[in-house]
Amino acid sequence: MSDQYSPPSSDLPATDDTAIANAVTTLSPEEAAAQGITEAVTTEESTTFSAQEITTTSEEVKQADQQESDNNSAFDQLLQHYRDLASTPRGLGNSFERLIQQALLQVPPYSLRFTQVQTYKEWQSEHPELLLSEVDTGIDLVATLREPLSSARFVAIQCKFYREHSSLGMKDIATFVSVSNTPFFAERLLFVTNTGLNTHAQKLLVNQEKPIQVVSVEGLRQLPIDWAQYLENKQVTSLPKRKLRPYQETAVSNTINGFKAYDRGKLIMA
Repeated sequence: MSDQYSPPSSDLPATDDTAIANAVTTLSPEEAAAQGITEAVTTEESTTFSAQEITTTSEEVKQADQQESDNNSAFDQLLQHYRDLASTPRGLGNSFERLIQQALLQVPPYSLRFTQVQTYKEWQSEHPELLLSEVDTGIDLVATLREPLSSARFVAIQCKFYREHSSLGMKDIATFVSVSNTPFFAERLLFVTNTGLNTHAQKLLVNQEKPIQVVSVEGLRQLPIDWAQYLENKQVTSLPKRKLRPYQETAVSNTINGFKAYDRGKLIMA
C-alpha cells in the first residue's frame, strides 16, 4: 500500500517546495518488506520505518483481519443459536428485537441519536394522546430522537428475522410502511437478517416522504459489536476502535502539513 500527499500540478507557483509538498511517502512498510528494504523514507520529513516496525505492522494487520473474521463468524453463530432455540417464529422475532434494541442504545451512530428505544407496546402505553392502535401494526420498536428537527420526534423500527439468502417482498413491509407514515414519525428503520428487499419492495420505498433505511444482514454483521461476547452473556459490548497503523499516521500527518502550505492537493493510498 503506497501513500503520498502531493499538491495539484497545475495553477501552482514553480518553486522547489511544490515538487514535494513537504512530504511524499514513497514506500509503505509492506512494499519495503516485499522488496527486502529495511527502511522506507519520506522525503523532506525523513520519516523512516525500521525492519522491526515493518514486521510489527504486518503482524498487526494480520491480527486485525483475523479478529474481524472471528467476529463475523460469531455473528453467524448467534443467528444460528437463535434458530436452534426458538420454538416459534414469534420467539425468534422477540430475540432479534431485544438484540436490536440494545444495539441502538449502545452502538454509534444510533446511540448518539436516540435517547431511548422502547418496544411498541411500551411506547404506545406512554403516549395515549397519539391515539395509537393496540394491535400489531408491524412496528416493533420506537426510538426517541435526541435532537428532533421538527415535531416528528420518533423513529419507527421493524425487525425481520429471515433466512440469510432470502429477500423481503412488498407484502412483508407494506403494513409497516403504511402505518409508520404518520406526523409523529420522522423516519423509519428496517433491520433484516437477509440480503434485503426484492425489486418490488425496493420500488415501494422510492420517493417515500419519510425516509426508510434498510440494514441487511451484512450491515448487521459489520456493526462494531463484540458478537462473541453477546453470544455468551446477551450483553452488547462495543468493539474497541481501530488505531491507525504507523504508515497511516504518517500519511495523515503529511497531509495535514501539506494543507498548511496549499489550499488543495492529493492523498493517494492504493
